[in-house]
Amino acid sequence: MIGRVNVVFCFVTDMPRAVSFYRSLMETEPAFESSHWTEFLAGGLRVALHLSSPESTAKSGPTGWVPCFECDDLRLLRERVEAAGVRFEREFHDTPAGAILAFADPDGNPLQAIQLGVQAKDLA
Repeated sequence: MIGRVNVVFCFVTDMPRAVSFYRSLMETEPAFESSHWTEFLAGGLRVALHLSSPESTAKSGPTGWVPCFECDDLRLLRERVEAAGVRFEREFHDTPAGAILAFADPDGNPLQAIQLGVQAKDLA
């Protein structure tokens, strides 16, 4: 039987660049940091970065799963993501739970953020 999620991680090609991006995105310092594996804590969940090596078959970029982080100010988060120079997959859009912003990290790994209880029009 599967229990709780132990860790969610993505592959990155440049660990210092990725750590800088996620430190800014999550507004926290890593709980653990090394040259090949770095972990952040998000609401008790370990969110990790794994350095992709040339001999590895695992690659960074879109893979199918998309982590969605809750945030209190989606408009401010959008400004920080834009300042980091990464691409937006989709601008603010509505879900039954709140407004979502879809973007990618510097390696192209897809991410989303949601602000609960608001609509996209509230963020324009």
